[in-house]
Parts: sequence; C-alpha cells; structure tokens
Amino acid sequence: MLGGRLIDRSETNGGLPTGDLDVLVLLDGGPCETTVVKESFGLLRALAPRLRQRQALICSVTRQGGSFGFGPAPASGRPEVAGLAGLVKTCHREWPEVRVRVLDIEAGLDPQAVVTGMFAQGGVELGLSSEGTVELGLDAEPPAPARPLAPEGFVVVTGGARGVTAACAVELGRSTETSLLLLGR
Repeated sequence: MLGGRLIDRSETNGGLPTGDLDVLVLLDGGPCETTVVKESFGLLRALAPRLRQRQALICSVTRQGGSFGFGPAPASGRPEVAGLAGLVKTCHREWPEVRVRVLDIEAGLDPQAVVTGMFAQGGVELGLSSEGTVELGLDAEPPAPARPLAPEGFVVVTGGARGVTAACAVELGRSTETSLLLLGR
C-alpha cells in the first residue's frame, strides 16, 4: 500500500504543489483537453529540481486502448496526447536520476491495475488492457547507407540550442563542408 496523499492541481490554486514529491502523474486530460502537453511541459520544468532531487517517478497515462494506438482505435483515442509519452521519455533521457513510466490504458480499466502498472518492473512503455499487457520495444535494424552531404548544400537545424540538437549540429559542422542554417527563437 502506498502512503501519502493525492494532490489535485485544483487544490494548488493554479500554483505548484508543496512538500516532497515522489510521484508525478500526467493524465491525458480527457476528450476536450487540448493543452495538456504544453501545461505538462511547464509543470515538469517548474518541478524539475524537486523531482530530480527526490529521484521521483514521473508517469504519463494516456487512453489509447492499452496498445499505444497500434490496435483498434478506441472511441476516446486522441493521438495528440501521445506527446505526453514523448515528454516523459525525454525526462528519462535528460534526467537519469528519475524513474519514468509511460502507461497507455484501456478506458474503464480498474484503477488498481493502473497503479500496479505504474510501479511494475519492465521497460519504460507499458500498455494495459483487458487483453493483457503490452510492452513496446525496438527491433534492431542495420543502419542505412550514409549519403554524403554536398559542400554547396545546407542543412536546416531546428530545435533546442542544447542537448542532442547542439551535439548533432557540432558534429555535422566538424565532419562535413555543408553549411548549417540554425533556426531558433
């Protein structure tokens, strides 16, 4: 049995929860919510120091049928909420001290099964439905042959100025004669 208390965002008057944070659950927001990924990003950014210090569990829960959209599309399915999964998996890459879980559930699933899935052993992505459990993985494929970049061409680079985007841009600049066009804010 888990101790502690569930804090609904409405209890914070739009602010941040106070106290220790050991688990943060990001829900897909239901059928009318369109800003859940943006709001979740802001919440993660604001809570990052506390989540990292506590080595918290960050879990997203979407309702795409328990199969991450690979099965029959459920009536409540909204593909745009898959952005929550990407957000949580980014936390997994950038903050190795936190634990993450990406859950996709079937509508109407027993809440205890959802909580059990949050803390289950296994990979990052777990689908839960009345049919059973689905765990996503990658198949190893040989890399495609490299295509040389023409010296007179250019590569458009967008995204963050840090992390993987910056590392790739630096390596492209070092290893090719192609120009880089950096787009930012």
